Amino acid sequence: MTATWILVALGVTLLALGPRLRGTAWMDNSPRLGIAMWQALCLSAVAVPVLIGLTLLIPATAWVAGLAALVQACALSLQQAYGFHGDALESMLGVVLVGTVVVWTATRFAQDACGTHRERDRVRRSVAKVSTAHPTLDMHVVDSPTAAAFCIPGRSSRVLVTAGAIAALSPEELDGVLAHERAHLRAHHHLAVSVAGSLSRAFPWVGLFATAATQTARLVELAADDSAARTVPRVVVASAIVRLAEMRAPAPALAMADCSTPGVTVTRVGRMLSPGRPLRSSRLGLVISALVLVLSTPVAVAVAPAAAAAITHLCSGVS
Repeated sequence: MTATWILVALGVTLLALGPRLRGTAWMDNSPRLGIAMWQALCLSAVAVPVLIGLTLLIPATAWVAGLAALVQACALSLQQAYGFHGDALESMLGVVLVGTVVVWTATRFAQDACGTHRERDRVRRSVAKVSTAHPTLDMHVVDSPTAAAFCIPGRSSRVLVTAGAIAALSPEELDGVLAHERAHLRAHHHLAVSVAGSLSRAFPWVGLFATAATQTARLVELAADDSAARTVPRVVVASAIVRLAEMRAPAPALAMADCSTPGVTVTRVGRMLSPGRPLRSSRLGLVISALVLVLSTPVAVAVAPAAAAAITHLCSGVS
């Protein structure tokens, strides 16, 4: 049962220490890596209870194939490797844990995906009535005096800029805005935001998921700003953010600026005007190693007893 308890300890560690990564400097300096870390933490936090359930089920599933001598030997070996006695309670706990986490998570993801799809379609239909394709730029112009710019992701993705924003922005600022929104679409940032958001709604009592949702939404904006800064000067991106700082975007869209998220605008402008130093190669290596460990450790712990049993020929059969 050692693997199970190690997984429990690992899960507690992820839930307790994961949120403490919020606002760390290296994530702001390397937002794409930060997004990957939050996604890895979320994935591992969901995988841990599933793997715990599977370690409880292993002794039972080893008997399912029949009572042949080979299968009996493997079943006994796996029971010894995982430290179980083959009790029905252990198997029942495994079924309940795996079934509950998988079914509940999948159901909430499906509900959120369907709801988001319907909402995006509604927004597309609404803006189609008041927007026209720009003759030279890859964007649609919304007939509104309010300054706003946002993109609607998905199969029919598009970038929308209001007439008010075009009037308020300089040509160079508009180029930066378009580069920002296209970066969202190109990197599929909406998927990372959706995963973290769905988990936070499925498990609202888990602080890690709530933190991951807010931090992912923040980091995708920083990542898109960095992409825009490769097209126009950073000061121009900062100026565009300020000019659009009071805008609000439809719920399923990703916006150039949105005052509904406190503090993000200040952070973004500060990064553009005074960018941080990129991660050194040694620090980058540590972060990537940590990312790999977060993803691989739960699986490694879960399969280690079975692997050890196979290596020592415990499941080699009966001669």
